This record gives sequence, structure tokens and C-alpha cells, in this order.
Amino acid sequence: MKVGIDDIRGFLAISEAGGFKPAADRLGITSSALTQRIQKLEDYLGVRLFDRSTRSVAPTELGRLFLPEAQRILHEFESSISRIQDVVAQRKGQVSIACLLSIASGLLPNILTRFRREIPGVRVRVLDDTALRVADHLRLGRAEFGIDMWHRDDPEFDFEAIVTEPYVVACPREHELARARSVTWERLASSTYVAFGLDSGIGRQLAMSQRLSGEPYEVQHLGTLLGLVQVGFGVGVVPYSAIHGHPSLVHRALHKPKITRTIGIVRRKRSSLSPAAESLRRIAVETITAAYKSLPEAAMPPARHGLSGAA
Repeated sequence: MKVGIDDIRGFLAISEAGGFKPAADRLGITSSALTQRIQKLEDYLGVRLFDRSTRSVAPTELGRLFLPEAQRILHEFESSISRIQDVVAQRKGQVSIACLLSIASGLLPNILTRFRREIPGVRVRVLDDTALRVADHLRLGRAEFGIDMWHRDDPEFDFEAIVTEPYVVACPREHELARARSVTWERLASSTYVAFGLDSGIGRQLAMSQRLSGEPYEVQHLGTLLGLVQVGFGVGVVPYSAIHGHPSLVHRALHKPKITRTIGIVRRKRSSLSPAAESLRRIAVETITAAYKSLPEAAMPPARHGLSGAA
């Protein structure tokens, strides 16, 4: 026979009201129903909790010992329910997401600014990492969803495409390429440039599509590349989203060939998002979509399933 929280409430109500009838009235049940709850609780504990007479009801010595424990049990139960209700109502809690480094340094601040404005009580934990690590964070349950790029189909994940973005040339405003409307790979090859190494997901994708000749400065992380470009070490090829948050740099369209990647939401198959995570997912989709509306090279793709793969 299992004891429920209503049985604990019944015990506390009798202790406070001093009798079965007033306690039953307080709980909105009959005296016989309350008597059955107490009998079940006494049978479960194997002790008598109340001494009953025709005139009074008083807790036994063991009943008095059990009283603070019953109060603690009810308090913890009600506190747990309150915390869950806060999470459901998005008043409190934490959301953990994984995010590509290139999105984290560009568009993510705008996403989190809007999320904090709409849902101020919920904290966000960001696991900003390379694409392979984004998938690992999801696989290990460290993040509810990821903002990533599509790379290949994977049976473990669902991929919700948001936008297909182009790779662009990033350069200082005073650089000669900044005066051009667009840049070809052939013209780019004649400039000093900073390139991603093959340890970088972006570097691997670009290497499969186009490899520049010469001896570039080589880095593995986006922040390093943009920092070197800013201080004049050369130009760099980056995803369009990476330019956000770097007002000292300009970008120019890159073509012949044009190279793109698809950005979207990745999550484990058959996984449900918490209410706050669902709100953050919605805000991320809307913010990323809005950021590309004025960019003619971008495209809004249909949703697809798969896994991501760059940094």
C-alpha cells in the first residue's frame, strides 16, 4: 500500500485543527475519507499517530515526532511543484544550447538580447564550439538544441533549415577589395589573405570547394582570423553571419565559384524541448531569418533533416 501526499496533508490538517471533522471540512472531504487516509498512513508506518476518544483527538508521541517530518515532506513537495510551474511558465530556470562559433560571435548576441527582453527570468548556457563538438553536446544531452550548419544526413538528429548563407570576403574598409562590388576567387588569390586550416570545419568545407595557392597566414578559429584581418594581416573568407558584430570590417560577395552553407536548428530525434528552449528556438529562427532578408545572396531553404558540420 503506497502513501500519497494527500495522506500527509490529512495528517497535518488533523494536527492543526485538533479533530477529524474540522480537518475534513478544511480539506473539503468527508470525515470517513479522512479516516481512511490516516488508517492507510498508520498501516504504512506501522504505528498509531493519533489517540482518539469520543471527545478529543491528540497525536501520540510518535505522531508528535512525525509532525516536523510531515511538514518538511509537504514543503519540499509544494516547492518542487512551484519550481516546475515556474519553468513551464518560463519565469525561472535555465536553457542550455550548443552553437557554432561563427554564429555565436555574430548573430547570437542579438538572439540572446531579444530572449532576455521577452523572458528575463530564464538563464541561458551557451556551449559555443565547433560543429563536431556541437553534435557531441547534443548526443550527450548537454544541450537541448544546437544552432549549426547542415553537413550530411544523420539518423540521430533532425535538422530544421533556416537560411542558406554565402561565404564572403571580409576586409578592412581601407583595403583595395573594399572598393569592389564583388570579388572572384582568382582576384582573391592575388591578395594577402588569412585562411582557415583543415582542423576547422569552415576550412574543410572551403578546401573541398576551392583552395587558394600561395602561403597564407593559417588559423583554426574564426575569432583569430577576424582579429588578424582587422589589424591588416590580409583578407579572409568567412560566412556572412560572422561579419555581424565587427563594424570595422566590410564584406564583399565572393563568386566564381559561389560557396554557401545552410544554417539551422539541430536536435536529437524524438526529443521534446522545454517551454523556454522552444521560445529560444523560435527567437533564434526569427532573428536569423531577419538578418538575411536584406542580403540578395541568401536563400530561405525548406526544412530538411540532417546533421551539421563547420565551425
